[in-house]
Amino acid sequence: MNFSFIILIIVFAIISSDVKYQELSNTSKKYDLKYQLETGKKFTFYSLGYGNNYNIVNNSKTFLSSRERELVQNYHVIDGNNKETVFEVEYKKLEFNDIDEDKLKTKTNFSPLVGKKVQFTILPKGEMTNFKGFEELPSIPFPNGVMDGKLCQAELTHMFPIFPEKLVGIGDTWSREVFGYIITYKVLSEIKFNGFDCVRISAQMVPEEKILNRKNEQGKEYTIERIGCQYSDMYYFAYKEGMILYRFSVDSYNETITRSKENEILKHNIRDQVWEEHVVFK
Repeated sequence: MNFSFIILIIVFAIISSDVKYQELSNTSKKYDLKYQLETGKKFTFYSLGYGNNYNIVNNSKTFLSSRERELVQNYHVIDGNNKETVFEVEYKKLEFNDIDEDKLKTKTNFSPLVGKKVQFTILPKGEMTNFKGFEELPSIPFPNGVMDGKLCQAELTHMFPIFPEKLVGIGDTWSREVFGYIITYKVLSEIKFNGFDCVRISAQMVPEEKILNRKNEQGKEYTIERIGCQYSDMYYFAYKEGMILYRFSVDSYNETITRSKENEILKHNIRDQVWEEHVVFK
């Protein structure tokens, strides 16, 4: 992890220092973790992130790009019961600030997305279903990608971890597979966060397969070796209210791409990202 990335984590820690956090010592309690919000409940979701991308060729490290991202959404529970929670989500702000390898700055303001509303249903243990309105969202290009309904839907899933069917206590773990990665969750402690009783849950995501064999458009074979890919999340879950209040994410992505037959290293990609997300009830 490079020095600038360490500084970035410290900055995010300072930003988060104004919230009220108290660690509680309760090692024997068991929790039935589930999403369960009452009809009519409203909250605002804030997300702030920053990341750097690098390429290493012949031991030479080259800066590729960086991105700052800010997202604000309003959530409204339009149907809450013991079996499911139906959310309506309104986009209030989405903005990217990118810097490319030539130090060219690009600001993408996703104003056509602002005011758009979508719906989805989340079951008590975290399975998400019944996505509505995403196909009607506008497609907005940004450096190296397009923001559309499919991407907006995929990004929602990172906010809601999957919970086990059984009761869990401090120190207990469970795992799931998603998009070719294994996610292992662990209950770390009970805390008081901004006045809410919460459990602090860690999530470690590692690739299920570390070596991938692929072909490019010309039919040439190449190999992707994931030598240091790890995604770490920290969640604060208000177990009485049935909702995630806070997520802090640190991603480290390190892979080498080689031409299969010649074993020639084509490029070595490194990506570091930090995300902070929190919920404010209305």
